Amino acid sequence: MKWLVLVPAAIAVAALLSGFLNHQYRQPRGRHKVKMDLEILGLLPKDSGIRTKLLGHIDATIKGIIEVEDSRRRDWQGIWLAVVFLVTSGSLFYGASENDGDWWWLASGAIVAFVGTMGLLVSGPKRQRDIGGSPIDQVDGDQGRDHVKR
Repeated sequence: MKWLVLVPAAIAVAALLSGFLNHQYRQPRGRHKVKMDLEILGLLPKDSGIRTKLLGHIDATIKGIIEVEDSRRRDWQGIWLAVVFLVTSGSLFYGASENDGDWWWLASGAIVAFVGTMGLLVSGPKRQRDIGGSPIDQVDGDQGRDHVKR
């Protein structure tokens, strides 16, 4: 078996996964962001005009946490399907190593790995979802992006 074919694929998967996890878990969100805003509010002078705006923002953020953030969930069926695609891509890369690295084994493995990775990126993050697991888009207060509500 030629393991040299699998090494670049494993490195690419590890790099994508570490970058994704680093981005997801390093950003302050939710209650941590409210705590930082409350610290800023405490440092502002009592007669500051921005104080009332910041207080309104903190109230809206806490309301959003209570109504939206605590009800977010993952799409576990989509995650399992993505894992099946990723395992299948691994077997295709293994087939490539057994068959002298034929290009169609590698191309098939790359396509299936891409589909599995995209499925994991869509299904993995916690979001408000409907009964079928599809995300319900709305105004995202953390990022400031406007989405059309479905």
